[in-house]
Amino acid sequence: MAAVTVGGWAQCTADFDFMGAEFGISPNPALGETFVDGTVNQSYTETIHVIIPANTADIPDAPIELELDSVVLDSILLIGELGEAMLTTDIGLELFPNNNGDSGNPNAFLGGGQYCANLDGTPDTVGVFTGAIYTTAWVTIPFLGANAIPFPFEGYTLTINPEPIPGCTDEIACNYNADATEDDGSCEYAEPLYDCDGNCLNDADGDGICDEVGGCTDETACNYNYQATDDDGSCEYAADFYDCDGNCLMDTDGDGVCDELEVAGCTDLTACNYDETATDDDGSCFFAEDFYDCDGNCLNDEDMDGICDELEVAGCTSPYACNYNDAATDDDGSCVVVGDACDDGDDATINDAIDENCECVGEEVIDHVTQASLDMVAVFPNPASDVLNVVLPQGQVCQLTLTSISGQTTLSTQSLATGRVVWEVSELPAGAYLLQVESDAGRTVRQVMLGAR
Repeated sequence: MAAVTVGGWAQCTADFDFMGAEFGISPNPALGETFVDGTVNQSYTETIHVIIPANTADIPDAPIELELDSVVLDSILLIGELGEAMLTTDIGLELFPNNNGDSGNPNAFLGGGQYCANLDGTPDTVGVFTGAIYTTAWVTIPFLGANAIPFPFEGYTLTINPEPIPGCTDEIACNYNADATEDDGSCEYAEPLYDCDGNCLNDADGDGICDEVGGCTDETACNYNYQATDDDGSCEYAADFYDCDGNCLMDTDGDGVCDELEVAGCTDLTACNYDETATDDDGSCFFAEDFYDCDGNCLNDEDMDGICDELEVAGCTSPYACNYNDAATDDDGSCVVVGDACDDGDDATINDAIDENCECVGEEVIDHVTQASLDMVAVFPNPASDVLNVVLPQGQVCQLTLTSISGQTTLSTQSLATGRVVWEVSELPAGAYLLQVESDAGRTVRQVMLGAR
């Protein structure tokens, strides 16, 4: 293993963006990153960045959580193609660390900081080398003091390529060099109709005069033949906006549609204005409101009342009920009206019912004689248009009062009524009313509806 060189002539700057991470290295072999390739006998530089956490808890899979004092850069080990162990100096490279002056040992990187090191030199050996960076983490364990924990970064690859061989790399050139790896612009070509030795390519009659070569002579055509001397009309050209391989000449967004052929519009299949011909979304998409389709119709409306099921408000929808809810859209059968049975919580009353003030009121027991007889009051027809028939309990003298639904306005009265009363109501406005029947036995209230004539 190579000892790390102290100091160096190409000091790096610890300025890599680790995106807020507490621990990391760049290049990171765990992410498939490795050292940049080099070329033999040419200057080489690779910068290694590392960020050291203040506690081992920030190191993935750390076996223990302790304060991290420092990490010492020990060595780099290379393995050659034949499995031989090598030093970086064996191939002409040295490592130059920069610990920002934080420690007297230039190879020591303190916890809670970012540092770097340069791998510099001129490589003199061709090959593909695997490598690992070996470090030692120092932690302080209570009662035991400083302890060393080996921590290698493995999985690196360092490729040193051979020097390029200049020459002509075009196989149709007369001076094509199969060993050349870098075209130096030296290619030479035969004259039209002749080969590289000056012989005719075509001389059917053997007269030493080359036959014309038919083909496409337009250099802008996709099938241009540089050897053709006689244009035979076979030229083929790329379609507008495309090259000869069918690729766009201009495709700014890389979607395979040439810029000149882009169609702006809404490309979202779920949008109300989706355009199947559009190739480039222009931000014009608009969408249906929640619970509605694009035409403003409910997606779910079981009762077909035009209000989406998800927006229905259950409650009492009768304006004549004590618990009428003007926000309710779906009647849930909870309406409470005058005359409905209830429980006033008083055990000394019976026949509890909702009165005209929307309060639960019961009948008091008087000398063990109840108001039950008033329950025999009959009202018909209900609703009534012209006359309202009221049948009173036998033997009782009653006073009848017809009031508005709020109970605040007296519209008509009948005094000293007995038996059956035929009440003329044709002059009263249509609507809901309260009929109050009072006698010595008590009082009862009925809700009646007077219909329009």
